[in-house]
This record gives sequence, structure tokens and C-alpha cells, in this order.
Amino acid sequence: SGPINFLLTQSSTIGGAPNLDVDYAAWGPFTGQEAACTFIGVSAPFAPPGIGVPVTQQTGCSFSAAPTETLNIANAVAGQYYIVLITNFSNQAGYINLTQTNAGATGAGGTLCCPDAFFSYTPTSYCKELGAPNPIAVIAPSSVAGVFSSTIVPGLVFADTATGEIDLQASAPGNYVITNTVAATASCDEKVKSFTINITEPTSATIAYSAPSYCRSITSLQNVTFTGSTGGSYSASPNGGLYIDANTGAINPSLSAPGIYTVTYALPGAGVCVSSNPTTQVEIIASPVIVQPAPVSVCNTYSLPALTVGNYFAASGGVSPLDINTPITATQTVYIYANNNGCSDEKSFTVTINTAPSPTVNVTQTSCLVQTGTIEVTSPIGTSSGLPSNLFISEVTDEDVGSLTYVEIFNGTGSSVDLSNYKLKVFNNGSTTASCDNQLTGILNNNSTFVIAVGSIVNQGGVVPNQVFATCGGVNTDDYIKLTTSANVDVDLWGRTDGTNFTPANQAGYTYRRNNTATVPSLTWNAADWTSIDPQDYTNIGSYALPQSGYQYSLDNGAYQAGTTFASVAPGTHTITVLDLATGCFSVPLTVVIDPVPFTPTVLGFTYPTPVCQNATITMTPTLAAGFTTGGTFSSTTGLNIDPTTGLITLSGNAGSLPGNYTVVYSVA
Repeated sequence: SGPINFLLTQSSTIGGAPNLDVDYAAWGPFTGQEAACTFIGVSAPFAPPGIGVPVTQQTGCSFSAAPTETLNIANAVAGQYYIVLITNFSNQAGYINLTQTNAGATGAGGTLCCPDAFFSYTPTSYCKELGAPNPIAVIAPSSVAGVFSSTIVPGLVFADTATGEIDLQASAPGNYVITNTVAATASCDEKVKSFTINITEPTSATIAYSAPSYCRSITSLQNVTFTGSTGGSYSASPNGGLYIDANTGAINPSLSAPGIYTVTYALPGAGVCVSSNPTTQVEIIASPVIVQPAPVSVCNTYSLPALTVGNYFAASGGVSPLDINTPITATQTVYIYANNNGCSDEKSFTVTINTAPSPTVNVTQTSCLVQTGTIEVTSPIGTSSGLPSNLFISEVTDEDVGSLTYVEIFNGTGSSVDLSNYKLKVFNNGSTTASCDNQLTGILNNNSTFVIAVGSIVNQGGVVPNQVFATCGGVNTDDYIKLTTSANVDVDLWGRTDGTNFTPANQAGYTYRRNNTATVPSLTWNAADWTSIDPQDYTNIGSYALPQSGYQYSLDNGAYQAGTTFASVAPGTHTITVLDLATGCFSVPLTVVIDPVPFTPTVLGFTYPTPVCQNATITMTPTLAAGFTTGGTFSSTTGLNIDPTTGLITLSGNAGSLPGNYTVVYSVA
């Protein structure tokens, strides 16, 4: 017992100089804590503060603006209770210190400060990432560490229960209420305080693609192999070149620009428990692009042109290279193959080598009577109605499901044709107005086909068309197709034009192949000119042949004729050239010589017996010289009766000759 003097201070830092206003209110003495609470009250209005007997206002509170206050209990008796309310008037965060200033003085009362159990962890959330330090409890001022425990949720493991150190790696993720229990002593009661922390498993993931690189020709999505925390997002660097799904990480090589990309998976969440974002690298390799060559049909040999992409091969997959300096002499399939770091493209085309005809002839030479020659070709000989006058539709195939019609056009004109001068028109239900008016493009070689896909579904039956009109709906059972010039002049026709169903069973799904005996091109629909197949058959698309081989012949590079004979050929050197109508091949000109008219010496010598009497009985025929040239005419001066053919002279008689001297002349033209 005895007087107790307290000093109250407040500073902005622990142990710092007092610099913040501090105030207090005090009540007492009381016989116990319950009596104190009853006196003061649990709600306003509270009992006014005051200390001592009698209680005075001056001893019970102070509200000065100073950072220090004094509280004096003049006659503190052991066992009595006092209530002190310390306030922070300035409403600023600070540290308050209550100190007995007369502790240990003679006759002074004493105070016993029982420690509390307040503590905390900083921070309140912890991530179980490797290498993270164990959390250790921070003991609050005037508190001590007792025994730390956690029993509400099992899974928390302490490395040291005396310091509150938690074994972070051994503990399970979760929210934990940690208790600090300070045991009771003879002078102080037991103190128990709690604090809540959170332990979280770190978010982590791994990502990888099935291959380090992909060819840009791949059109299918390539998925990422993923393990770990879901809910994140994907991105690629450099940005904008790689087509990537931000949610799934799937990439589409065909829609991406060639290059090397770093793909990053942004882990979900934020704060201390997010591991470094995983990354992987993927490369998009530019695939070589080979333009599909057109089929080639040539005579005798073919020299492969130089390529800008790839090389020529005799087999698929870059096997058996072909030397462009060595001409092709036999029909074969040629492959163009290109490879760029494992990304390849391949196209093939057929080279058809047609043997040029080699003509033989019979020659009738000149004579004195017929002074011109005749040349007759004896080989090759074939029937021919001549070359088609224009392109024509050789096949139409309609798919029974979906929108697709293949139209095959054939060139048998004998020379290449520029398709930009042509259109393909589709007419529906007998209408005279085209529903589709499609401009063709490209060059169509002689004796070759050009396949057009009309409709949105292409490449059915393994057919790769030369041109596609995806926005055109194709044909059905009562439609027709016209091939026209770019100036809209009709060239050829397929289908009935009156809107009547004409396809097999009046249904979709069919093939019409033009017979090679048909007159082509034609603007009259004749079903007999076509072979219809039900259902559709794609096996022959891209293949068509003219009828049996026919030939035409030319003399001295003149007009070609079907006949094999050239008459009235003047003497001299001439050439005969043969055209194979099926292949368009010309023979090497054959040199033929028509000889000059042969020269024979003229023998005109003849004699008569002379003189002769008018009444002589002899036959007066001329005596002809050896080798006498016949065919001439005998003549004489007037008075002599002479046969102009035989030279016989009649001497007497009514038609006889008169006496006289005559000159007989024999003339040969």
C-alpha cells in the first residue's frame, strides 16, 4: 500500500519521444472488478471519473493537449481496484506508455504488470513455395510467448511451439487459428490470445506442345499439354503473329505467321502465392507453296521448265530426281517436291508424250504427156471428221448431299486456249437468266481437261479442281449449264433448258459423261450424246479422249486436207506434213521431188520413091527412119493428095494427085 504515481506518454514510434496528445479518465477505488463495472455503467451516461475518498473530478481525469499526463493515487491500498481509460485525443496512431514514476520509493505503493499473450504473424498469408522461410510469431509489447498451438483445423505443423515458428513446407494449405497460451502464475492469471493465418499451395503449371515446330500448312488446331493450376490465360510473344486461343492455348499454324514464338501461361491469382509463369517455345515454319501445274501433252519430247520452288522427281516424296536438262521422251507422272526444314509441299502432273506421225508416200512422176506429178500419202491414214471447233463440256458430276457440282471442260481444238475468254453459266429450273455467271481463268492445253467445282463443298472423291466457284449453288435435277465466251456468245450446253426433270430417277447424285462420238460443241441437248451414271462416280473426272486417231495432210505448208492425194504437182522439191488430230502433233516435213518432164530426141526422117508416074500402081507410103517420132502430121503443097496421119499419097483416080513437084512436110507438136 502507499501512493502510486503514473506517467502516461504517447509517441508515434516505439520508444520514441512523446509527441502525440494523450488523455485519461480513472475511477476508484473499488472492492472488485464487478463493483467497478457496476458503478461506471455499461452504457451512457457513464459515471463521471474520479479517484480517492472523497472522489474529486480533478484527480480522475485529464484532457490536456500535452503528450504526457500524470495520474496519482494518493493512498493506494493493496486489494483495491482502479479503472483507467487511456485515450488518444488526436486520433493519430501512436504508442502509449504507462510508467510508475515512484516505484521503489520509501512508503510508495507498488504495481505488478502481468504480461499478456498478444502476438501476430506478418504477413497473414503464406505461400508454400520452395525456399520460403518459416513464419515466426511476432510478440506484441507487454506480451510474452507462451505455448503456441492450433487445434481447430488439423494440418498445421510447428517447428517450435515456444516461438510460434511454423514448419511451412510440412503444413497443409488452409486457414488456421493459432493460440498463444501464457500460463498463470501466483500473481497473474492465464492469458490466451489467438491469431488467424492462411497457408496456400503455390499456383504452378507446366506447358508444352507436342512438337517444337509446326509447318504452316497444318490447318488443324495443335493443343498444348498442360499440368497444374487451371484458370489462367495464354499469350504469345512477339504479339500478333501466332494464332493462339487465350483460354486453351491451342494454336493454328495455318493462320499464323512464320517465326519463333514464346508462349506464356499467366497463372491465376495474385500476390505471394503465384509462381513464375511457365513458358514454352514453338516455331511456325513457312511451308513451301507449289502452284499446281497443268497436265502437259506434247509431241516426241518435253523439256521441264526451271522451277522457283522445289525440284522435279519421278516418284512421290522427293524420290528419284529428274534432270531438267534431260528431255522427257515417254509418258509419265512428274512430281514437284519442296522441303523447308521438314515442311513440304508436293504437286504432280502428267506429261503425255505423243509420237509424231512419220509419213510415207507414193509419187507419180511427170511424163511427156502428163507434165505434172502426183503425191499420195500411204501412211499414216485414218478417218477424221476434223478438230472440234471450240471447247466443250465433257463431264458433269453432281454430289447427292450438299452443294457441289464438278464440270469438266475439254480442249480438242489442236492448240492451247486462254480460258479468260470464256464463262461458265448455271441456269436453274428452266430460267433463261443465269443464277451464276462465272469467269474462267488459266490456260487449257490441247487434248487436256479443266475441272471446275461449283458449290461450297469441294474436293469430294479426291478430286482437286482447277477452279472453284464456292458461292454458286450448283445444279439439281432440272437445271442446265452453258459454256459461253466472255462476250456471252453461247458455245456449248449440258442439260434440258425447259425446266423438266431429266436426271436419273429425277434425283440428285449423278454423273454425265459425253460420248466421244457426239458432235461437239453443241447447243442442242441430246441425251444420246451422254452416258449417265447413278449414283455419282468421280473416277473419270479429269480424263477425256477424242475418238480414234485421225490425220490431215498439207503440201508445202499449205492448208490441211483430209484427202491423202495431191495431184498436178509441178516439178520441183516439195514437202508433205501430217497432222495427228488426236494429239495435235505434226510430222517432220517429208521432202518429195517431182522430176522435170523427160526429154526424148525427135526422129523426123522419111522418104518417098520419086519420080513416079501418075498412073503407077504402087502404094505411095513414106519410108520412115529408125526411131521415127510418131504422132505428127504430114502436109504438102497444093495438088498432092496426102493422108496427114499416115503420109499415104493417092496418085490417080478422082481424088488423085496432079502432076508436079511437091514438098512433103512432117510436123510434130
